[in-house]
Order: sequence, then structure tokens, then C-alpha cells
Amino acid sequence: MDTSISLDTIFLIVIIVQMALIFFVFYRLFCKRIETLQNGGTATYPIQSKIGAIASKKNEAKYRSSSLSNELVEDFREKMVDILENEKIYLNPSLKLLDVAKRIGLSSNQTSQVINQSFDKDFNSFINGFRIKEAAFLLGQHPQKTITEVIYQVGFNNKVTFNKAFRKSFGCTPKEYVRKQFHLN
Repeated sequence: MDTSISLDTIFLIVIIVQMALIFFVFYRLFCKRIETLQNGGTATYPIQSKIGAIASKKNEAKYRSSSLSNELVEDFREKMVDILENEKIYLNPSLKLLDVAKRIGLSSNQTSQVINQSFDKDFNSFINGFRIKEAAFLLGQHPQKTITEVIYQVGFNNKVTFNKAFRKSFGCTPKEYVRKQFHLN
């Protein structure tokens, strides 16, 4: 009886182990994304964090000569988020950067700087993030509402922008999100 293992058998074992590792990695990433989405956040991956760090350094250089110190940026960031979360001014479909700037007592350029430096987003993406979270809340709390009703209720002006922003935040369409929330087929 020959106890030696053939080269083909070893090769097959190596391939099976590699496939198992690949499956495990993707499974863990998938579970982490689902867990994050269930907790109401958006999923982030290490590469996104690195991109954010690079963009933050770029923003630091861009605003080096600004009259706003990092401490002031932080103060105005908190003030802006407080107004957005408590007063929900993002529900206004005609909300402009100037409107937010006036509310927090800055110029449009300074308000843009606060958003860029603090959130690494432009104004529209920043506001749409609040709108998308509100839409997800409404879709989860009021399943009788249509997606179209929610789109306009949270301040979007069109379905295309809403769907793109929703998919970017949650990795699925609004309809798929509702199905997952209520375990519908």
C-alpha cells in the first residue's frame, strides 16, 4: 500500500483551502455590511477610510489660509448638524447652501469649507445623506407609504437622484430595502 500523496491531490487540497478562505472573507464582509445597515448606518470598508484620509489631507492644504481654525470648523459643524437634525431643514426641497450658511452665521464659502473638512462631502451629498436617512426611517415606520411619497416628503426633487443616493448609502434600491425590512418576497 502506497502512502505517498500524489501531486494532483496536493494541488486539489490547496485549491479547496484557497476557495474556502475567499468564501470566508466575502461572507464576513457581507455580514458586516448587513449588520451596519441594520444599525442604521452606512457600511464603510478600509479602502473608503483610506480615501477619506487622503481627501482630508487634500482639504487641509486647500483651507490652510482660511480664516476658520480647526476649532471653529468643529464648532460650526456641531451647530450645523444640530440645526439639521432638530429642525430638519433638509426636508425643504429648495434648500440652498446660502440658507444653511445664514442659519449658522457663516458665508457660503465658509459653510462649504465646514462641510468639506468635516464630512469630506459637497453640500448636495451632505444634505442628501440626511434626506436618505429620513427616507429609510419613514419607509421602515410607515410601510403603507409609497416610495414616491417618501421621495418628495424628505426633500428630493426627483426619483433618479433619490435612487442613486439611496443605493450609494444602503447598497440596494428602496424597494429592496423595504422588502428586507419587512422580510417580504
